[in-house]
Amino acid sequence: MTWFLQRYSYFPSYNIPYFKKITQISGFVEQGKKLGNWFVWGKSPRARIFERDHHTVTDLDSLTKLMR
Repeated sequence: MTWFLQRYSYFPSYNIPYFKKITQISGFVEQGKKLGNWFVWGKSPRARIFERDHHTVTDLDSLTKLMR
């Protein structure tokens, strides 16, 4: 995770497990096979929005706007 923090300065969860073992145990691998990127950390629609727009966050108000 250090590399991610150094690159992006934040660590989002997207309500999807980041660690491979947890992803497997919790069934996200199987769901990903059925439903595609909706269950893949870093590729879900929420992840793509955050990757695109995270640089616009400068204060609590702009964070709230991004999260809505």
